[in-house]
Amino acid sequence: MRKVIGIGETILDIIFLDLQPTTAVPGGSVFNGIISLGRL
Repeated sequence: MRKVIGIGETILDIIFLDLQPTTAVPGGSVFNGIISLGRL
């Protein structure tokens, strides 16, 4: 099993619906890069 390790920032994206926060999901360039590498 291989591991992908990234060092950098992760941003928390907060999704609003009718001006109320409904969901929070991780995002950011380092996080997205790690997800892409992991899927390869």
